Amino acid sequence: IMNHKREFILLCIFNILDVLTTIYFLEFTTLLEANPLGILLLQHFGYIGIIIPKLIFLGMLGYALMGEDTKHSKVAKYGVRIAVLAYLGVVIYNVVGITLFYI
Repeated sequence: IMNHKREFILLCIFNILDVLTTIYFLEFTTLLEANPLGILLLQHFGYIGIIIPKLIFLGMLGYALMGEDTKHSKVAKYGVRIAVLAYLGVVIYNVVGITLFYI
C-alpha cells in the first residue's frame, strides 16, 4: 500500500485542475502562461507538452512513495505536503486570474 496516499491523491487532483484551468485561460481569455518552462513546452508541443511532464512527475513520485523507506520519512511526508500546497497555490492563482479577467 502506498505511503502518504491521501496527499498523493490531492496532488493528482491539483495537477489535473492545474492543467484544466491552464487550458481554459489559454483558450478563452487573453491570459498567458506564467511558467517559462510551460511556455516553451506549449510552443513546441502544444497542450500535450504540459500534460506528459506532469504524468511523468506523478508516476515517478507515486512509485517512490510506494517504497517502505518512505513510510516514516519526514522528507517524504513534508515534501509531498509542500508539493500539494504549491499546486493548490497554482490552481488558486489560475482561478483568480480567470475570475479577474471576467470582472
